Amino acid sequence: MKNVANLSLCDAVELDNSYSNKLIFWINGEKVEIENADPTILLSDYLHDHGLTGTKVACGQGGCGACTVMISQKDQTGKAVHRPINSCLRPICSLDGMMVTTTEGIGNVRDGLDPTQYSLAINNGSQCGFCTPGFVMNAHAYLQEHPKATEQKLKTYRRQLLPLHRL
Repeated sequence: MKNVANLSLCDAVELDNSYSNKLIFWINGEKVEIENADPTILLSDYLHDHGLTGTKVACGQGGCGACTVMISQKDQTGKAVHRPINSCLRPICSLDGMMVTTTEGIGNVRDGLDPTQYSLAINNGSQCGFCTPGFVMNAHAYLQEHPKATEQKLKTYRRQLLPLHRL
C-alpha cells in the first residue's frame, strides 16, 4: 500500500478513480453538468444567466433573503435534508451532488402554485413583490423539512424569519 501522506497530486488522482473535473447538480429537477466550473460564479448569477430570474438579488450580502433558494441533499443516514440558502453568497462549485429548487421549480400561475406561493398571494403577503420569491422559498424549505409543522410553529418561524416585515 502506498504512503498517502507523500503522494503528489497526480498520484492521488490515480489512486482515487472517482476524481473528476465535472460539477454535477440539479436545478428544478434538471441535471446540470459543468466541466471545469469557474469557482467564482455565484449561484444567483448562474440562475440569471440561464433564464431563471425569479430569484432576486437585492443586497448581495445575504442579509435581505431575496435571493433565497432551497438546496436538498442526503445526510449520512440517507434522509433528505432541505434548507434555504442565499444564492448570492453560494458558489456553484459548492453544489456538487445537490438539488437546487428555485421559485420557478415549485409552481407558477399556468401549471399551479405551490401552497406556499398561493397562501402568500391570497393573503396579500407581499409588499412591492421583489422579496416575495425569497420569502416563499424560505417557507417552502421549512415546510419540506418540517411537513407536520403546527400553525403555532409556523407563526414562530415567521416571526424569527421576518422580524422587519409584516405578513
